[in-house]
Amino acid sequence: MPYYLGEGEPEWDEYMNMLEDSDGHTEPPISLFKYVEPWIATTTVLQFPDTPGPQPEENNTDSSPQPPSPFESFMRERKLFADRALWNISRVTAKCRARGIKRVFGDYDGGGDESFTYFRSIEMSDGRVVPMESIRTETNGVDCEKLILDAASALMGYFDAGEFVLHGALVIDFDACTVTDEKDVNVVFGQ
Repeated sequence: MPYYLGEGEPEWDEYMNMLEDSDGHTEPPISLFKYVEPWIATTTVLQFPDTPGPQPEENNTDSSPQPPSPFESFMRERKLFADRALWNISRVTAKCRARGIKRVFGDYDGGGDESFTYFRSIEMSDGRVVPMESIRTETNGVDCEKLILDAASALMGYFDAGEFVLHGALVIDFDACTVTDEKDVNVVFGQ
């Protein structure tokens, strides 16, 4: 989960005090954020196969006599959501490689009332970083915005609204078949 600031932490109280003294739309200073491992992935680098295999399905083979607790059901649902998002990325690997797309870059944020993902750029196999105005020509049918959403979802499951603020950046690498959650604070916050 990228750089995070949430309710229950001393830094959150400091941020709430800042909001009271402002117009209510103040972004927390970078110094209040802490990097936290992604919720679902629990790692900063996820590997995906270069061929997708079968779509992940809900595993109902639990032989326990007790039905799963609501929390266990919730965590299984989140894990399935994340697994399907990673599978979606794997599904377009061959298409991206055929078009010469090596890496896709994006950002994500969440908390408060909503969450967002942002597609930023692509790097081609020949090393070119394609400017936004040329993206459609180079990607030719690859939905890079959905790729970024799927990558963030594969790392974190859902990352919607709540009493927190988070910011992250990620890279999908189709040569290495990885999704990487960026830990460099300067990259995440565009410094």
